[in-house]
Amino acid sequence: MKEGTSDAMPSGADPYALRRYAIYPERGWFVDAFDEAALAACYASASPISGAGLGDGAGTDPAHIALSVVVPALAPGNAAYLAFARRIDDDIAFHRQWDPARSDVVELHWSGALGLLGASGTARLVALLRQRFAFARDARWSVSLDWRAAHDETLLHTLALNGFAHLELRGGATTTAQPGGIAEGTRSSAERADVGEQGPTDAKRRRLAELVALARTHGFATVGAVLEYGAGPRGPRGPALGVQSPGTLHALDALIAEGVTRIRLQTRCTRADVLAERVALVERLHACGYVQLGIDDYARRDDPLVLAQRFGRLVCKPFGLSSRATRAVVPLGPGAIGATADAYFQHLEAVPSGPVRSITGRKVHAPGLRGWRLSADDAIRRTVIQSLATNFFIDRQAIELAHNIEFSDYFANEIRVLRRCANAGLLSLEGNFIETTDAGRVRLGNLCGIFDRYRHMRHTWLRSLAGTACSLEPLLAVC
Repeated sequence: MKEGTSDAMPSGADPYALRRYAIYPERGWFVDAFDEAALAACYASASPISGAGLGDGAGTDPAHIALSVVVPALAPGNAAYLAFARRIDDDIAFHRQWDPARSDVVELHWSGALGLLGASGTARLVALLRQRFAFARDARWSVSLDWRAAHDETLLHTLALNGFAHLELRGGATTTAQPGGIAEGTRSSAERADVGEQGPTDAKRRRLAELVALARTHGFATVGAVLEYGAGPRGPRGPALGVQSPGTLHALDALIAEGVTRIRLQTRCTRADVLAERVALVERLHACGYVQLGIDDYARRDDPLVLAQRFGRLVCKPFGLSSRATRAVVPLGPGAIGATADAYFQHLEAVPSGPVRSITGRKVHAPGLRGWRLSADDAIRRTVIQSLATNFFIDRQAIELAHNIEFSDYFANEIRVLRRCANAGLLSLEGNFIETTDAGRVRLGNLCGIFDRYRHMRHTWLRSLAGTACSLEPLLAVC
């Protein structure tokens, strides 16, 4: 696989997308040169994926794996489901050529168009996975579900009955809960009608709170919700600057009143004035006892992820935050993203045309792949970014010992920017620790972006960090 990268932003990348850094580098930088041989090498050298990207295997059996299943938008009828089930079975056979993918499963995550899959399709797919994999007794089953699909109580009951204990309700707008998911990377005409140009309607927000209460009645251990903000009223020439949407705070209060356990704040708005609205939402969450877990994620103090964060075992995986260290994340379905400790890889949405192969005695259509094998620089930067994103600090000495570098020399340019951020009250630089302040946590994604080499290929301001002309405005304008 080639180690270099283009200076140009990939055509499919959204330059205004706000980074969450569940993976680094992100899928916009994946290359088609990542093929089956590269995947085999990654599986062969797989070490545990654990806290802040370090392969230490703390807290779990390093042989365990996670499964990430993406359900595409299926056409009505049994034929579409059978074709999808065949693809999932082919994906399973393809990955199980290598020993790590045959291990016990301690984490299962579903995302995509589950509403189109339906209750019967869900039950059949669970049966297929149970037939092909051995699940640990304490395996964590989670699902990310479009809020409109949650109207189907039969689907909710089926998910809970089949072992899913953790539910996240996604909004109608594009979300980053599962990078690469087909249903989550696009917006349908129905969604556009509901969300509108500037954001979700108050009616949708109220319904989201009602669905949280409904999900709680079905016995899910945790129920999360994605709350969209930055949808202030428009003036005659665009958004009315400095105007907050009162409906967002009311929606947050309604979600909290219904007992939501996790909240993700999300906006695709690039206006700087949304910062005031975000600050108000964060203050309300803190006042109600919620703890910040990552760039956009908050949870109640009794949530298992909060405990994992307290002990430095919060893990960033392609499908979100996790408390489980695993040897690999195995992707199943079109657009699903998998991971080992030193690589990320994604299935193409369409199966490449080619001869059917025989794998473990059965005929299989191998999925197309794209991905990225981490260089030494990628691994170092990922560790730094994910430590900042989940622990809110960087232990310089720990980074130096783990990667055999001199932090102040390796990140000399970045430290110059960090000093400016410290002067602005966003973080503190004391001894071996770089730690964010409360003000800095609101802009956490931007602070992480200081260490993002790929992001800065498009920003000339970061190419001359040593100069006094470097400005913080491009860094801090959007939160």
